[in-house]
Amino acid sequence: MITSLQDLEEYTAFERWTLEALVPLPQTRPHTAVKDVEANEVRVTPESVGMRVFAGGAREVYVDLRPLAFGAAWKLLDLLLEQAFWQAGHRPDRRYPTIEEKAKLAREGRGLCPPLSDDLALWRTLCAVYDGTKDARHSLIHRLA
Repeated sequence: MITSLQDLEEYTAFERWTLEALVPLPQTRPHTAVKDVEANEVRVTPESVGMRVFAGGAREVYVDLRPLAFGAAWKLLDLLLEQAFWQAGHRPDRRYPTIEEKAKLAREGRGLCPPLSDDLALWRTLCAVYDGTKDARHSLIHRLA
């Protein structure tokens, strides 16, 4: 169970490194390049999620890294919400809450994770993304996609 920002930082180091390598963040103040306040929407546009590799040293192969990026982003969101639910006082019955338990809390808009949860539209969006993509996550993780 992620109970602090330190836990979150420790348990998501690889995923944050992966996402930064695949989709570098804009070099501007936080939110100014990705959040359109007037339109009340957030945009993230990766430059590339593929790479060229050479199999056997000769044959060029295109490798699609979107599943890796999705999995890393989803795990980061999962643990961020887990920490936010803990901060809001949710204590699961077991050591690790299930994804379904967290999805229910997300649908209810629960969680405290300032400054993200201070922006109600952003927080609702993050919670909706979590709940709305859990089946895609299951398909990817359990090799059904």
